[in-house]
Amino acid sequence: VCVCVCLCVSVSVRLSVCLRVGVFKKVLWKEDDAEKWLGAVPKIELTYDDRYMFVLAVTLMVDTKKSNATEEDLLNIFLQDLVMAEALDKSVAFGRVGEQGHVERAMAISKMQAAA
Repeated sequence: VCVCVCLCVSVSVRLSVCLRVGVFKKVLWKEDDAEKWLGAVPKIELTYDDRYMFVLAVTLMVDTKKSNATEEDLLNIFLQDLVMAEALDKSVAFGRVGEQGHVERAMAISKMQAAA
């Protein structure tokens, strides 16, 4: 699953490796909350412009055999994390759908289905 996001974001990670390529940096980490990610936790690679703090690309890699999450679920979970970290406005992340709470309901349903 590859998700490209063009936003200013602050990321805090436990396991990270930074590679310097010009003014671009790449941060790699593995999430640790399997319940949140509906099964298998993803490895996340985020490439950003260090000078302007602009996210260039985000890649989520997950073992699809162990995950109950769809591509849309993974994207929504990642965007929800950005919203919760106040790095992204909810209306920018989810549009009008997010303002009405549809994303949270869809994620809750996915979690219940994964638990069943």
